[in-house]
Amino acid sequence: MAPSGSGKSTLLNLLAGLMKPTTGGIIINHQITSTMSENELCFFRQKIWVSYFKHTI
Repeated sequence: MAPSGSGKSTLLNLLAGLMKPTTGGIIINHQITSTMSENELCFFRQKIWVSYFKHTI
């Protein structure tokens, strides 16, 4: 586990689309999360979590 303050939570929040990067962008499954609307982000999160749990069960 990385030490406190190393950005673990920030990385997860960026990947989930809960935060937008101040520079650059995040591309997941050919989609740029930083340019998505709030509705698009909700749908994106739903697809990602359903896919994640489907593959881990």
